[in-house]
Amino acid sequence: MLLNELKRIWSKPIEQWEKSEEGFTRFCASARLNEVNLEDASKLTDLLKSYASHQDKIIVRFYEYEGADSTQLSNTMSAEKFESAHDELLDKIRSCEVDDIVSIQIEIHKKQANLSSENSFLTHIYSMSSLSNYIESLSLEELNNQFVKHFYANNINSCIFAVHEDMTYSKTDYFHFVPVSALATFIKKDSFSIKRCNDVVKIRDRQCSFANASTWPWIPDHFKFESAPHKSLRTIYEAFNALLNVSLLSFVANRTYISNSLVSYFLNGIKDLSTEHDIASLKHINADSLWQLYLWIYSSGRSSDKLGIARNIIPLYVDDVLLTDNQVLISAGSSFELSQKEDVKSYIDSTNKLAEQVFATSQKASDIAEKIANSIKTGVWTISTFVVSTLLFRIFSKGNDLTSISELFAFVGSPLFVTIIAFALFMFTCLFALAFYESCTEQKRFKEMYDASKEVYRNALTEDDIKRILSNDKHYLANDRFITKKRTFYTVIWLVILCASALTLLLALNHNAGSVPEPATVTVLDQTQKLINKGINH
Repeated sequence: MLLNELKRIWSKPIEQWEKSEEGFTRFCASARLNEVNLEDASKLTDLLKSYASHQDKIIVRFYEYEGADSTQLSNTMSAEKFESAHDELLDKIRSCEVDDIVSIQIEIHKKQANLSSENSFLTHIYSMSSLSNYIESLSLEELNNQFVKHFYANNINSCIFAVHEDMTYSKTDYFHFVPVSALATFIKKDSFSIKRCNDVVKIRDRQCSFANASTWPWIPDHFKFESAPHKSLRTIYEAFNALLNVSLLSFVANRTYISNSLVSYFLNGIKDLSTEHDIASLKHINADSLWQLYLWIYSSGRSSDKLGIARNIIPLYVDDVLLTDNQVLISAGSSFELSQKEDVKSYIDSTNKLAEQVFATSQKASDIAEKIANSIKTGVWTISTFVVSTLLFRIFSKGNDLTSISELFAFVGSPLFVTIIAFALFMFTCLFALAFYESCTEQKRFKEMYDASKEVYRNALTEDDIKRILSNDKHYLANDRFITKKRTFYTVIWLVILCASALTLLLALNHNAGSVPEPATVTVLDQTQKLINKGINH
Protein backbone atom coordinates (compact mmCIF):
# COMPACT_ATOMS: atom_id res chain seq x y z
CA MET A 1 0.00 0.00 0.00
CA LEU A 2 1.76 3.09 -1.30
CA LEU A 3 0.76 5.65 1.33
CA ASN A 4 1.65 3.38 4.24
CA GLU A 5 5.00 2.55 2.63
CA LEU A 6 5.70 6.24 2.14
CA LYS A 7 4.88 6.86 5.79
CA ARG A 8 7.32 4.23 7.05
CA ILE A 9 10.48 4.94 5.01
CA TRP A 10 11.50 7.96 7.12
CA SER A 11 13.72 7.69 10.16
CA LYS A 12 10.72 8.83 12.16
CA PRO A 13 7.55 7.58 10.39
CA ILE A 14 4.77 9.96 9.41
CA GLU A 15 1.84 9.74 11.79
CA GLN A 16 -0.87 10.95 9.42
CA TRP A 17 -1.41 12.67 6.12
CA GLU A 18 -2.66 16.23 6.03
CA LYS A 19 -4.85 17.91 3.42
CA SER A 20 -5.62 14.64 1.69
CA GLU A 21 -7.77 15.00 -1.42
CA GLU A 22 -8.79 12.39 -3.95
CA GLY A 23 -11.02 12.29 -6.99
CA PHE A 24 -11.33 9.90 -9.90
CA THR A 25 -8.25 11.31 -11.68
CA ARG A 26 -5.99 12.76 -8.97
CA PHE A 27 -4.80 12.18 -5.40
CA CYS A 28 -2.90 14.74 -3.34
CA ALA A 29 -1.69 14.76 0.29
CA SER A 30 1.05 16.32 2.40
CA ALA A 31 2.74 15.63 5.74
CA ARG A 32 5.42 17.03 8.05
CA LEU A 33 8.62 15.13 8.70
CA ASN A 34 9.68 15.27 12.34
CA GLU A 35 13.09 13.85 11.53
CA VAL A 36 15.01 13.22 8.34
CA ASN A 37 18.48 11.85 7.53
CA LEU A 38 20.55 10.97 4.49
CA GLU A 39 19.37 7.36 4.39
CA ASP A 40 15.82 8.58 3.87
CA ALA A 41 16.76 9.93 0.44
CA SER A 42 17.85 6.48 -0.75
CA LYS A 43 14.73 4.86 0.70
CA LEU A 44 12.52 7.36 -1.13
CA THR A 45 14.22 6.83 -4.49
CA ASP A 46 14.12 3.04 -4.04
CA LEU A 47 10.41 3.20 -3.23
CA LEU A 48 9.60 5.24 -6.33
CA LYS A 49 11.73 2.98 -8.52
CA SER A 50 9.73 -0.02 -7.27
CA TYR A 51 6.62 1.68 -8.71
CA ALA A 52 8.24 2.37 -12.09
CA SER A 53 5.77 0.08 -13.91
CA HIS A 54 2.74 1.37 -12.02
CA GLN A 55 -0.10 2.70 -14.18
CA ASP A 56 -0.33 5.97 -12.22
CA LYS A 57 2.22 8.77 -12.20
CA ILE A 58 3.48 9.28 -8.62
CA ILE A 59 5.21 12.56 -7.75
CA VAL A 60 6.85 13.29 -4.36
CA ARG A 61 8.00 16.83 -3.55
CA PHE A 62 10.44 17.51 -0.68
CA TYR A 63 10.51 20.90 1.09
CA GLU A 64 13.43 21.52 3.50
CA TYR A 65 11.53 24.40 5.07
CA GLU A 66 8.19 26.14 4.64
CA GLY A 67 8.06 28.21 1.47
CA ALA A 68 11.20 26.69 -0.03
CA ASP A 69 11.48 25.40 -3.57
CA SER A 70 10.78 21.68 -3.77
CA THR A 71 12.89 18.81 -4.95
CA GLN A 72 10.67 16.62 -7.09
CA LEU A 73 10.97 12.89 -7.67
CA SER A 74 8.67 10.71 -9.78
CA ASN A 75 8.28 7.03 -10.57
CA THR A 76 8.40 7.90 -14.28
CA MET A 77 11.88 9.50 -14.12
CA SER A 78 14.75 8.11 -16.13
CA ALA A 79 17.78 6.70 -14.30
CA GLU A 80 19.81 9.87 -14.97
CA LYS A 81 17.09 12.16 -13.62
CA PHE A 82 16.67 9.91 -10.60
CA GLU A 83 20.38 10.24 -9.85
CA SER A 84 20.29 14.01 -10.22
CA ALA A 85 17.16 14.36 -8.04
CA HIS A 86 18.69 12.04 -5.42
CA ASP A 87 21.83 14.18 -5.19
CA GLU A 88 19.74 17.34 -4.90
CA LEU A 89 17.67 15.74 -2.13
CA LEU A 90 20.84 14.80 -0.22
CA ASP A 91 22.07 18.40 -0.42
CA LYS A 92 18.78 19.71 0.95
CA ILE A 93 18.74 17.21 3.80
CA ARG A 94 22.29 18.26 4.72
CA SER A 95 21.23 21.90 4.74
CA CYS A 96 18.26 21.32 7.04
CA GLU A 97 18.44 23.04 10.41
CA VAL A 98 16.81 22.00 13.65
CA ASP A 99 14.09 24.63 13.50
CA ASP A 100 13.20 24.00 9.84
CA ILE A 101 9.74 22.59 9.11
CA VAL A 102 10.52 19.79 6.71
CA SER A 103 7.57 18.42 4.70
CA ILE A 104 6.70 16.32 1.71
CA GLN A 105 3.81 16.35 -0.73
CA ILE A 106 2.61 13.40 -2.76
CA GLU A 107 0.61 13.90 -5.93
CA ILE A 108 -0.72 11.00 -7.98
CA HIS A 109 -2.15 11.40 -11.46
CA LYS A 110 -4.49 8.46 -11.78
CA LYS A 111 -4.74 6.67 -15.09
CA GLN A 112 -7.31 4.06 -15.86
CA ALA A 113 -5.95 0.78 -17.19
CA ASN A 114 -8.04 -1.06 -19.76
CA LEU A 115 -7.57 -4.78 -19.21
CA SER A 116 -8.65 -5.78 -22.71
CA SER A 117 -8.07 -9.47 -22.03
CA GLU A 118 -10.68 -9.31 -19.26
CA ASN A 119 -12.94 -6.56 -20.70
CA SER A 120 -12.30 -4.62 -17.49
CA PHE A 121 -11.22 -1.21 -16.25
CA LEU A 122 -8.69 -0.99 -13.40
CA THR A 123 -8.29 2.12 -11.26
CA HIS A 124 -6.61 2.74 -7.89
CA ILE A 125 -8.12 4.24 -4.76
CA TYR A 126 -5.47 5.56 -2.35
CA SER A 127 -7.65 7.04 0.39
CA MET A 128 -11.23 5.84 0.72
CA SER A 129 -12.11 8.64 3.14
CA SER A 130 -10.79 11.32 0.76
CA LEU A 131 -12.61 9.79 -2.20
CA SER A 132 -15.77 9.56 -0.08
CA ASN A 133 -15.56 13.30 0.66
CA TYR A 134 -15.30 13.99 -3.06
CA ILE A 135 -18.28 11.75 -3.91
CA GLU A 136 -20.42 13.39 -1.22
CA SER A 137 -19.80 16.78 -2.85
CA LEU A 138 -21.32 15.69 -6.18
CA SER A 139 -24.91 16.23 -7.24
CA LEU A 140 -26.89 13.37 -8.76
CA GLU A 141 -26.17 14.50 -12.32
CA GLU A 142 -22.47 15.08 -11.56
CA LEU A 143 -22.16 11.68 -9.93
CA ASN A 144 -23.68 9.98 -12.96
CA ASN A 145 -21.57 12.00 -15.41
CA GLN A 146 -18.34 11.16 -13.59
CA PHE A 147 -19.14 7.46 -13.46
CA VAL A 148 -20.09 7.39 -17.15
CA LYS A 149 -16.94 9.30 -18.11
CA HIS A 150 -14.48 7.14 -16.17
CA PHE A 151 -16.06 3.73 -15.61
CA TYR A 152 -18.33 2.88 -18.54
CA ALA A 153 -17.80 1.56 -22.06
CA ASN A 154 -19.98 -0.59 -24.30
CA ASN A 155 -17.55 -3.51 -24.36
CA ILE A 156 -16.62 -3.44 -20.64
CA ASN A 157 -18.27 -5.88 -18.24
CA SER A 158 -16.49 -4.89 -15.02
CA CYS A 159 -14.61 -2.11 -13.27
CA ILE A 160 -12.01 -3.06 -10.66
CA PHE A 161 -11.01 -0.65 -7.89
CA ALA A 162 -7.66 -1.51 -6.30
CA VAL A 163 -8.02 -0.09 -2.78
CA HIS A 164 -4.81 0.84 -0.92
CA GLU A 165 -6.32 0.14 2.50
CA ASP A 166 -7.12 -2.85 4.66
CA MET A 167 -10.57 -4.09 3.70
CA THR A 168 -12.48 -7.15 2.56
CA TYR A 169 -13.49 -7.79 -1.03
CA SER A 170 -16.87 -6.25 -1.91
CA LYS A 171 -18.65 -6.22 -5.24
CA THR A 172 -21.67 -5.56 -7.37
CA ASP A 173 -22.11 -7.42 -10.64
CA TYR A 174 -20.07 -4.69 -12.36
CA PHE A 175 -17.92 -2.91 -9.75
CA HIS A 176 -15.28 -4.82 -7.76
CA PHE A 177 -13.50 -3.33 -4.72
CA VAL A 178 -10.34 -5.35 -4.17
CA PRO A 179 -7.60 -4.75 -1.56
CA VAL A 180 -4.43 -3.94 -3.49
CA SER A 181 -2.63 -6.60 -1.46
CA ALA A 182 -4.90 -9.24 -3.04
CA LEU A 183 -4.88 -7.80 -6.55
CA ALA A 184 -2.11 -10.10 -7.82
CA THR A 185 -4.12 -13.21 -6.95
CA PHE A 186 -7.56 -11.76 -7.69
CA ILE A 187 -9.61 -13.79 -10.16
CA LYS A 188 -12.61 -11.96 -11.49
CA LYS A 189 -15.73 -14.02 -11.99
CA ASP A 190 -17.87 -12.51 -14.71
CA SER A 191 -21.31 -11.95 -13.27
CA PHE A 192 -22.32 -8.96 -15.37
CA SER A 193 -23.78 -9.77 -18.78
CA ILE A 194 -23.51 -7.11 -21.48
CA LYS A 195 -26.12 -9.00 -23.51
CA ARG A 196 -28.61 -9.00 -20.63
CA CYS A 197 -27.94 -5.29 -20.11
CA ASN A 198 -28.70 -4.53 -23.75
CA ASP A 199 -31.79 -6.77 -23.72
CA VAL A 200 -33.41 -5.23 -20.63
CA VAL A 201 -32.64 -1.70 -21.87
CA LYS A 202 -34.42 -2.52 -25.15
CA ILE A 203 -37.45 -3.76 -23.22
CA ARG A 204 -37.41 -0.65 -21.03
CA ASP A 205 -37.21 1.62 -24.06
CA ARG A 206 -40.41 0.00 -25.41
CA GLN A 207 -42.33 0.02 -22.12
CA CYS A 208 -41.02 3.06 -20.23
CA SER A 209 -40.11 6.66 -20.96
CA PHE A 210 -36.79 7.71 -19.39
CA ALA A 211 -35.91 11.26 -20.37
CA ASN A 212 -32.23 10.85 -19.42
CA ALA A 213 -31.71 7.48 -21.11
CA SER A 214 -29.12 8.85 -23.56
CA THR A 215 -26.81 9.90 -20.69
CA TRP A 216 -27.70 7.09 -18.28
CA PRO A 217 -26.40 3.74 -19.59
CA TRP A 218 -26.79 1.98 -16.25
CA ILE A 219 -29.17 -0.75 -15.20
CA PRO A 220 -29.85 -1.67 -11.55
CA ASP A 221 -27.45 -4.62 -11.79
CA HIS A 222 -24.52 -2.20 -12.04
CA PHE A 223 -25.01 -0.88 -8.49
CA LYS A 224 -26.59 -3.63 -6.37
CA PHE A 225 -24.07 -4.97 -3.84
CA GLU A 226 -24.26 -8.73 -3.43
CA SER A 227 -23.82 -8.40 0.34
CA ALA A 228 -23.17 -5.69 2.91
CA PRO A 229 -19.91 -3.98 1.85
CA HIS A 230 -16.94 -3.21 4.07
CA LYS A 231 -17.51 -0.32 6.47
CA SER A 232 -14.96 1.83 4.62
CA LEU A 233 -17.28 1.72 1.60
CA ARG A 234 -20.22 3.31 3.43
CA THR A 235 -20.22 6.48 1.32
CA ILE A 236 -19.67 4.48 -1.87
CA TYR A 237 -22.55 2.23 -0.86
CA GLU A 238 -24.87 5.21 -0.32
CA ALA A 239 -23.91 6.75 -3.67
CA PHE A 240 -24.48 3.41 -5.38
CA ASN A 241 -27.82 3.11 -3.60
CA ALA A 242 -28.91 6.46 -5.05
CA LEU A 243 -27.90 5.38 -8.57
CA LEU A 244 -29.58 2.01 -8.00
CA ASN A 245 -32.87 3.61 -6.97
CA VAL A 246 -32.91 5.94 -9.98
CA SER A 247 -32.25 2.97 -12.27
CA LEU A 248 -35.04 0.94 -10.64
CA LEU A 249 -37.51 3.78 -11.12
CA SER A 250 -36.56 4.09 -14.79
CA PHE A 251 -37.34 0.40 -15.31
CA VAL A 252 -40.70 0.34 -13.51
CA ALA A 253 -42.38 3.76 -13.75
CA ASN A 254 -44.10 4.93 -16.93
CA ARG A 255 -42.09 8.17 -17.04
CA THR A 256 -38.88 9.12 -15.23
CA TYR A 257 -36.65 12.18 -15.56
CA ILE A 258 -33.78 13.82 -13.70
CA SER A 259 -33.52 17.59 -13.41
CA ASN A 260 -31.85 19.95 -10.94
CA SER A 261 -30.60 17.07 -8.78
CA LEU A 262 -34.14 15.72 -8.42
CA VAL A 263 -35.52 12.52 -9.89
CA SER A 264 -39.23 12.59 -10.68
CA TYR A 265 -41.43 9.76 -11.88
CA PHE A 266 -45.01 9.04 -12.89
CA LEU A 267 -46.63 5.62 -12.60
CA ASN A 268 -49.95 4.98 -14.33
CA GLY A 269 -51.86 2.16 -12.62
CA ILE A 270 -55.21 1.61 -10.95
CA LYS A 271 -54.19 4.71 -9.05
CA ASP A 272 -51.60 7.12 -10.44
CA LEU A 273 -48.42 7.79 -8.44
CA SER A 274 -46.12 10.76 -8.89
CA THR A 275 -43.21 11.67 -6.59
CA GLU A 276 -39.80 13.32 -6.69
CA HIS A 277 -36.66 12.55 -4.67
CA ASP A 278 -33.38 14.34 -4.06
CA ILE A 279 -30.04 12.58 -3.84
CA ALA A 280 -30.08 12.63 -0.03
CA SER A 281 -33.28 10.60 0.18
CA LEU A 282 -32.22 8.30 -2.65
CA LYS A 283 -29.06 7.40 -0.74
CA HIS A 284 -30.96 6.11 2.27
CA ILE A 285 -34.08 4.43 0.83
CA ASN A 286 -33.90 0.65 0.99
CA ALA A 287 -35.59 -0.58 -2.19
CA ASP A 288 -34.77 -4.29 -1.87
CA SER A 289 -38.36 -5.31 -2.62
CA LEU A 290 -38.40 -3.11 -5.73
CA TRP A 291 -35.12 -4.77 -6.75
CA GLN A 292 -36.78 -8.19 -6.44
CA LEU A 293 -39.75 -6.92 -8.43
CA TYR A 294 -37.41 -5.64 -11.14
CA LEU A 295 -35.68 -9.04 -11.34
CA TRP A 296 -39.05 -10.79 -11.64
CA ILE A 297 -40.30 -8.43 -14.35
CA TYR A 298 -37.19 -8.57 -16.53
CA SER A 299 -36.53 -12.30 -16.37
CA SER A 300 -38.13 -15.38 -17.95
CA GLY A 301 -39.94 -13.43 -20.66
CA ARG A 302 -43.35 -11.70 -20.87
CA SER A 303 -41.89 -8.56 -19.31
CA SER A 304 -44.59 -6.29 -20.75
CA ASP A 305 -47.36 -8.35 -19.11
CA LYS A 306 -45.54 -8.46 -15.77
CA LEU A 307 -44.83 -4.74 -15.90
CA GLY A 308 -48.48 -3.95 -16.58
CA ILE A 309 -49.59 -6.10 -13.64
CA ALA A 310 -46.96 -4.55 -11.32
CA ARG A 311 -48.02 -1.01 -12.22
CA ASN A 312 -51.60 -1.81 -11.26
CA ILE A 313 -50.66 -3.61 -8.04
CA ILE A 314 -48.11 -1.12 -6.61
CA PRO A 315 -50.61 1.74 -5.94
CA LEU A 316 -52.84 -0.65 -3.98
CA TYR A 317 -50.18 -1.05 -1.29
CA VAL A 318 -47.79 1.94 -1.32
CA ASP A 319 -47.72 5.62 -2.21
CA ASP A 320 -44.14 5.57 -3.48
CA VAL A 321 -42.69 3.08 -5.94
CA LEU A 322 -39.41 2.98 -4.01
CA LEU A 323 -41.32 1.78 -0.93
CA THR A 324 -42.56 -1.35 -2.71
CA ASP A 325 -42.84 -4.18 -0.17
CA ASN A 326 -43.25 -7.95 -0.17
CA GLN A 327 -47.04 -7.69 -0.42
CA VAL A 328 -46.62 -6.10 -3.83
CA LEU A 329 -44.35 -8.96 -4.89
CA ILE A 330 -46.81 -11.61 -3.70
CA SER A 331 -49.84 -9.94 -5.27
CA ALA A 332 -48.08 -9.28 -8.57
CA GLY A 333 -46.93 -12.90 -8.75
CA SER A 334 -50.41 -14.24 -7.97
CA SER A 335 -52.05 -11.94 -10.53
CA PHE A 336 -49.58 -13.05 -13.15
CA GLU A 337 -50.23 -16.73 -12.38
CA LEU A 338 -53.97 -16.17 -12.82
CA SER A 339 -53.42 -14.39 -16.10
CA GLN A 340 -51.20 -17.25 -17.21
CA LYS A 341 -53.97 -19.77 -16.55
CA GLU A 342 -56.27 -17.79 -18.82
CA ASP A 343 -53.49 -17.56 -21.35
CA VAL A 344 -52.88 -21.31 -21.11
CA LYS A 345 -56.53 -21.96 -21.96
CA SER A 346 -56.27 -19.53 -24.84
CA TYR A 347 -53.00 -21.16 -25.85
CA ILE A 348 -54.53 -24.65 -25.92
CA ASP A 349 -57.52 -23.40 -27.91
CA SER A 350 -55.21 -21.65 -30.34
CA THR A 351 -53.01 -24.70 -30.85
CA ASN A 352 -56.05 -26.91 -31.41
CA LYS A 353 -57.55 -24.48 -33.90
CA LEU A 354 -54.26 -24.14 -35.71
CA ALA A 355 -53.95 -27.93 -35.87
CA GLU A 356 -57.47 -28.08 -37.33
CA GLN A 357 -56.49 -25.37 -39.77
CA VAL A 358 -53.49 -27.43 -40.86
CA PHE A 359 -55.78 -30.41 -41.54
CA ALA A 360 -58.25 -28.21 -43.45
CA THR A 361 -55.41 -26.68 -45.44
CA SER A 362 -54.10 -30.12 -46.35
CA GLN A 363 -57.60 -31.13 -47.48
CA LYS A 364 -57.83 -27.93 -49.49
CA ALA A 365 -54.51 -28.71 -51.13
CA SER A 366 -55.77 -32.17 -52.08
CA ASP A 367 -58.94 -30.65 -53.54
CA ILE A 368 -56.93 -28.12 -55.53
CA ALA A 369 -54.61 -30.84 -56.82
CA GLU A 370 -57.60 -33.01 -57.78
CA LYS A 371 -59.30 -30.10 -59.51
CA ILE A 372 -56.17 -29.24 -61.45
CA ALA A 373 -55.59 -32.86 -62.39
CA ASN A 374 -59.18 -33.33 -63.59
CA SER A 375 -59.15 -30.09 -65.55
CA ILE A 376 -55.92 -30.82 -67.36
CA LYS A 377 -56.67 -34.52 -67.73
CA THR A 378 -60.05 -33.74 -69.31
CA GLY A 379 -58.40 -31.41 -71.80
CA VAL A 380 -55.73 -33.96 -72.69
CA TRP A 381 -58.16 -36.82 -73.21
CA THR A 382 -60.62 -34.60 -75.13
CA ILE A 383 -58.10 -33.44 -77.69
CA SER A 384 -56.61 -36.93 -77.95
CA THR A 385 -60.05 -38.43 -78.52
CA PHE A 386 -60.96 -35.72 -81.03
CA VAL A 387 -57.83 -36.16 -83.12
CA VAL A 388 -57.93 -39.94 -83.10
CA SER A 389 -61.68 -40.19 -83.77
CA THR A 390 -61.51 -37.64 -86.59
CA LEU A 391 -58.68 -39.48 -88.27
CA LEU A 392 -60.38 -42.84 -87.91
CA PHE A 393 -63.69 -41.50 -89.24
CA ARG A 394 -62.00 -40.04 -92.28
CA ILE A 395 -60.05 -43.24 -92.89
CA PHE A 396 -63.04 -45.58 -92.50
CA SER A 397 -65.19 -43.38 -94.75
CA LYS A 398 -62.81 -44.19 -97.61
CA GLY A 399 -63.35 -47.85 -97.05
CA ASN A 400 -61.34 -50.38 -99.04
CA ASP A 401 -60.03 -47.77 -101.48
CA LEU A 402 -56.95 -47.25 -99.27
CA THR A 403 -54.53 -50.06 -100.01
CA SER A 404 -51.19 -48.60 -98.84
CA ILE A 405 -49.60 -46.22 -96.29
CA SER A 406 -48.85 -43.78 -99.08
CA GLU A 407 -52.49 -43.67 -100.07
CA LEU A 408 -53.40 -43.19 -96.39
CA PHE A 409 -51.03 -40.20 -96.00
CA ALA A 410 -52.25 -38.79 -99.32
CA PHE A 411 -55.84 -39.12 -98.13
CA VAL A 412 -55.25 -37.66 -94.64
CA GLY A 413 -52.92 -34.91 -95.78
CA SER A 414 -55.41 -32.84 -97.71
CA PRO A 415 -54.88 -29.13 -96.91
CA LEU A 416 -58.46 -28.59 -95.78
CA PHE A 417 -58.41 -31.51 -93.36
CA VAL A 418 -55.00 -30.52 -91.95
CA THR A 419 -56.20 -26.95 -91.46
CA ILE A 420 -59.29 -28.09 -89.55
CA ILE A 421 -57.26 -30.38 -87.29
CA ALA A 422 -54.61 -27.66 -86.69
CA PHE A 423 -57.32 -25.17 -85.75
CA ALA A 424 -58.82 -27.69 -83.34
CA LEU A 425 -55.40 -28.30 -81.78
CA PHE A 426 -54.90 -24.55 -81.37
CA MET A 427 -58.28 -24.14 -79.67
CA PHE A 428 -57.61 -27.01 -77.29
CA THR A 429 -54.14 -25.59 -76.57
CA CYS A 430 -55.74 -22.29 -75.56
CA LEU A 431 -58.13 -24.14 -73.28
CA PHE A 432 -55.21 -26.08 -71.81
CA ALA A 433 -53.29 -22.82 -71.21
CA LEU A 434 -56.36 -21.45 -69.43
CA ALA A 435 -56.49 -24.54 -67.22
CA PHE A 436 -52.74 -24.18 -66.57
CA TYR A 437 -53.16 -20.52 -65.56
CA GLU A 438 -56.09 -21.41 -63.32
CA SER A 439 -54.01 -24.07 -61.58
CA CYS A 440 -51.20 -21.55 -60.90
CA THR A 441 -53.73 -19.05 -59.55
CA GLU A 442 -55.29 -21.67 -57.28
CA GLN A 443 -51.85 -22.65 -56.01
CA LYS A 444 -51.00 -19.02 -55.25
CA ARG A 445 -54.32 -18.56 -53.46
CA PHE A 446 -53.60 -21.71 -51.47
CA LYS A 447 -50.30 -20.16 -50.29
CA GLU A 448 -52.02 -16.89 -49.36
CA MET A 449 -54.66 -18.79 -47.37
CA TYR A 450 -51.93 -20.72 -45.56
CA ASP A 451 -49.94 -17.58 -44.69
CA ALA A 452 -53.10 -15.81 -43.55
CA SER A 453 -53.99 -18.69 -41.23
CA LYS A 454 -50.51 -18.49 -39.68
CA GLU A 455 -50.78 -14.74 -39.21
CA VAL A 456 -54.05 -15.07 -37.29
CA TYR A 457 -52.31 -17.06 -34.55
CA ARG A 458 -49.18 -14.95 -34.18
CA ASN A 459 -50.81 -12.88 -31.42
CA ALA A 460 -51.71 -15.98 -29.39
CA LEU A 461 -48.73 -18.23 -30.11
CA THR A 462 -45.01 -17.71 -30.32
CA GLU A 463 -43.12 -18.19 -33.55
CA ASP A 464 -41.57 -21.37 -32.15
CA ASP A 465 -45.02 -22.75 -31.27
CA ILE A 466 -46.30 -22.07 -34.77
CA LYS A 467 -43.25 -23.72 -36.33
CA ARG A 468 -43.64 -26.74 -34.07
CA ILE A 469 -47.37 -27.21 -34.76
CA LEU A 470 -46.89 -26.75 -38.51
CA SER A 471 -43.77 -28.95 -38.52
CA ASN A 472 -41.87 -25.96 -39.90
CA ASP A 473 -44.23 -25.82 -42.93
CA LYS A 474 -43.42 -29.43 -43.82
CA HIS A 475 -46.98 -30.41 -44.80
CA TYR A 476 -47.62 -27.20 -46.73
CA LEU A 477 -44.42 -27.58 -48.74
CA ALA A 478 -45.24 -31.23 -49.48
CA ASN A 479 -48.73 -30.27 -50.74
CA ASP A 480 -47.30 -27.41 -52.77
CA ARG A 481 -44.79 -29.74 -54.43
CA PHE A 482 -47.56 -32.28 -55.08
CA ILE A 483 -49.67 -29.69 -56.94
CA THR A 484 -46.67 -28.54 -58.99
CA LYS A 485 -45.71 -32.13 -59.80
CA LYS A 486 -49.25 -32.99 -60.96
CA ARG A 487 -49.42 -29.94 -63.20
CA THR A 488 -45.99 -30.65 -64.67
CA PHE A 489 -46.91 -34.28 -65.35
CA TYR A 490 -50.05 -33.46 -67.36
CA THR A 491 -48.31 -30.59 -69.12
CA VAL A 492 -45.65 -33.00 -70.38
CA ILE A 493 -48.35 -35.43 -71.58
CA TRP A 494 -50.14 -32.61 -73.38
CA LEU A 495 -46.93 -31.48 -75.09
CA VAL A 496 -46.19 -35.06 -76.18
CA ILE A 497 -49.70 -35.47 -77.69
CA LEU A 498 -49.53 -32.06 -79.31
CA CYS A 499 -46.12 -32.78 -80.83
CA ALA A 500 -47.19 -36.24 -82.03
CA SER A 501 -50.35 -34.87 -83.66
CA ALA A 502 -48.53 -31.98 -85.28
CA LEU A 503 -45.77 -34.28 -86.56
CA THR A 504 -48.31 -36.70 -88.07
CA LEU A 505 -50.20 -33.93 -89.86
CA LEU A 506 -46.98 -32.37 -91.16
CA LEU A 507 -45.79 -35.70 -92.53
CA ALA A 508 -49.14 -36.30 -94.21
CA LEU A 509 -49.21 -32.79 -95.65
CA ASN A 510 -45.66 -33.08 -97.01
CA HIS A 511 -46.39 -36.51 -98.52
CA ASN A 512 -49.51 -35.23 -100.25
CA ALA A 513 -47.63 -32.27 -101.65
CA GLY A 514 -44.91 -34.57 -103.08
CA SER A 515 -47.22 -36.97 -104.98
CA VAL A 516 -49.01 -34.79 -107.60
CA PRO A 517 -51.04 -36.94 -110.18
CA GLU A 518 -50.40 -36.61 -113.96
CA PRO A 519 -52.96 -34.36 -115.65
CA ALA A 520 -55.68 -36.22 -117.68
CA THR A 521 -56.03 -35.26 -121.39
CA VAL A 522 -59.63 -35.48 -122.54
CA THR A 523 -60.33 -34.89 -126.26
CA VAL A 524 -63.52 -34.66 -128.29
CA LEU A 525 -62.59 -37.79 -130.18
CA ASP A 526 -62.26 -39.76 -127.06
CA GLN A 527 -65.64 -38.65 -125.89
CA THR A 528 -67.16 -39.45 -129.28
CA GLN A 529 -65.61 -42.89 -129.35
CA LYS A 530 -67.06 -43.61 -125.92
CA LEU A 531 -70.53 -42.62 -127.04
CA ILE A 532 -70.29 -44.83 -130.21
CA ASN A 533 -69.15 -47.78 -128.22
CA LYS A 534 -71.98 -47.29 -125.83
CA GLY A 535 -74.53 -47.22 -128.66
CA ILE A 536 -73.20 -50.37 -130.28
CA ASN A 537 -73.40 -52.20 -127.06
CA HIS A 538 -77.03 -51.31 -126.72
